[in-house]
Amino acid sequence: MGIARKVLLPINCLEYTFDLVSNACRKSILKQSCLVINCVLVVLVNAQAARSEIFKNMLDSDAYKAPASDTIMLPELNHQELESLLEFLYSGNLPSEKLEKHVYSLTLAADKYDIPYLLKFCERHMLRFLNSSNALDVLEISDTCSNKTLKETALNFIVKNMEDVVFSTKYEAFVPENPHLAVQITRALLMDVKNRRNSGV
Repeated sequence: MGIARKVLLPINCLEYTFDLVSNACRKSILKQSCLVINCVLVVLVNAQAARSEIFKNMLDSDAYKAPASDTIMLPELNHQELESLLEFLYSGNLPSEKLEKHVYSLTLAADKYDIPYLLKFCERHMLRFLNSSNALDVLEISDTCSNKTLKETALNFIVKNMEDVVFSTKYEAFVPENPHLAVQITRALLMDVKNRRNSGV
C-alpha cells in the first residue's frame, strides 16, 4: 500500500480515508479546525494524477518517498465543493443535483488544476441546461476559463434571447462587474442585426 498524502483546506473538521479494498470513503471527526483529506497515494495516482497534469506533477516528485505530512492546498473550494471534486475524481461521475449546485466552482477548479475530463463534463452540463437565467453565469465562466465553444454558444443564446436577459436584475449587476463582456454582447447583437439585414430576414 502506498504512502498517504493529505489535501488540506481550512474549512471544516472532517477526515476522509479512501479504502482500496472496500472501495469506500470513511469519514471521521478531527479536533483541528481544518478539513484534511487523507488519501492513499495509489488512489491519488489512479484518480487525480491520471486526469490532471498539475496533480500529476505534484505527486511525481519522489512520490513514494515523500513524508505523509506533505499537503496539496485547494483554498478556493469550500467543504461541499471539495467533496464533489473528490467524488468526481474517484468515480468519474457526479449526481445531477451536486453537479447543478457546484458546476461553476468545479469548472473553475478543473481549469485551474488542468482536469480536462471534469472540464468537459461540466461544459456538457452547462450547454445542456443553458437558459435565460444562467446564460450570463455561463458566459462569465467561459470567459474566465477561455472556453471558446462555451462562450460562443452563450453569446449566441443571449443575443437570441436579448430581451429576457438584458431586462433582468442579474444583467444590471453583471455589466459593472464584466464591462468587457457587456461590450461583446452589444457587438454580437449588432452583428446579428447586420447579418439579418444582409440576408433579408
